[in-house]
Amino acid sequence: MAKKSPKKLLISALALLFLLVLTKSLPTLLAWDTETAKTSSEGSTQADRVILTSPPSLSLPFFSTAKETPLSSSFSLPVIAEETAPISPKAPAVTHALTPVTGLEGTPPVAITQQRLPTVWVTGLADTPPIDVGALSPTAASPEVAAFVATAYALDFPKSEVRSAKALKEELDTIVEKAKASGISTLYFQVRPASDAFYESSLFPSSRYLVQKEGEQAPIDVLRYLIERAHREGLFVHAWINPYRIRSAAERDIALSPDHPARLDPSLAFTVKGGYYYQPAKESVRQLIAAGVGEIVSRYDVDGILLDDYFYPEGIKDEDAALYEQYRQTGGKLSLGDWRREEITRMIRLLYQTVKQERPDCLFGVSVRGIWKNQKDDPAGSPTNGADSYSVDYADPLLWAREGIVDHIAPQLYWSFNDPNAPFVPLADWWQSALSTTKAKLTVALAPYRIPSSELKAQIFYLSMQASPSLALFRFSYL
Repeated sequence: MAKKSPKKLLISALALLFLLVLTKSLPTLLAWDTETAKTSSEGSTQADRVILTSPPSLSLPFFSTAKETPLSSSFSLPVIAEETAPISPKAPAVTHALTPVTGLEGTPPVAITQQRLPTVWVTGLADTPPIDVGALSPTAASPEVAAFVATAYALDFPKSEVRSAKALKEELDTIVEKAKASGISTLYFQVRPASDAFYESSLFPSSRYLVQKEGEQAPIDVLRYLIERAHREGLFVHAWINPYRIRSAAERDIALSPDHPARLDPSLAFTVKGGYYYQPAKESVRQLIAAGVGEIVSRYDVDGILLDDYFYPEGIKDEDAALYEQYRQTGGKLSLGDWRREEITRMIRLLYQTVKQERPDCLFGVSVRGIWKNQKDDPAGSPTNGADSYSVDYADPLLWAREGIVDHIAPQLYWSFNDPNAPFVPLADWWQSALSTTKAKLTVALAPYRIPSSELKAQIFYLSMQASPSLALFRFSYL
């Protein structure tokens, strides 16, 4: 065999090197020119490439006055559509389009930790690393989203100064259409903001926020119209009730209608810090509230009843001293705080029984303060430092969940990731863990009215990584 010259050997070596480089680069070159998120997944492992879904596209500006931070063009998450099953025949299955998380305001990245997950970095921050996915699941569930529609002070409804049947129906039509277009599945509609009614009631007067003078005939049955309209579009409607409030301090001078329960029997109510409230420790009050709930559930095709977080009025001192003393004289041993909490729990038990006896399929839930107890007061509490449901409102939602007298709890986590007293992630994790051993579903309430849009979307993304994500947005006008 003829001996090759050094020049030919060099050319052969360079050709071989080129072939090796081309072989190594070919998969990358091919993937670059195709849908990488789809084609490269076949034949690759999670260690090679992890696809994360982003929060569902709800078409919500969330917080219209918030200053948005532009999304960094250097990084974005793949868009993956995921189909979720409806929870009732009334709501058809919907395929949500999933979109990348937008940036948070400010420059430092936000580290999100969860017991079952490694550290996650929120995406979209300029000049920050992409998500450290670690061992995250390759997919995330699309949250079930509710929105609070507040009628107290006519905050969300009715907006029109003309309270005609036509104007009210048009407003309700707009609410339903906007909810559907935004990806909202459930409306928490406030039917009793203050011992009144946005429906036809034989117990409570028509609301002064609906008519010019409390107790006048309403132009339409608002609740009935809303339910029929929402159900045609596949949306759920929960009747949202404030159980004890009669008048806030600012409206204390507004006269009660002649047929108002507290005017017919003034012993039902007491005054705390200028506000007027039903007395939770009275059996007649419990029966009144339960009768009102039974009236709604029996006459209207509501999908649920939701109580507001107003229980014992904040700032109460000795306004119920006479009733507590009466309790002690009959052999009661509970401390004042425990006695108040038991009175609230007795009301919750009665309402749950009222709902289920009439309509077993109707859900019963309570929206509560975001903090149950602070860890400094109880090792079982959350790592927070703020007003808590247990000692301020004398409400014990964990007891209700463990006892099985609520279908879901909606804690109001209205804080940012970096809040010094109630940081969002540890609090969300705490609620997830606290309810995990109960049958009560967790619905996390978020605050578009006070959290910047970009951070709110990051909170939704974080919640979407939970096993059974469900959230509620307060309130409708900020969507």
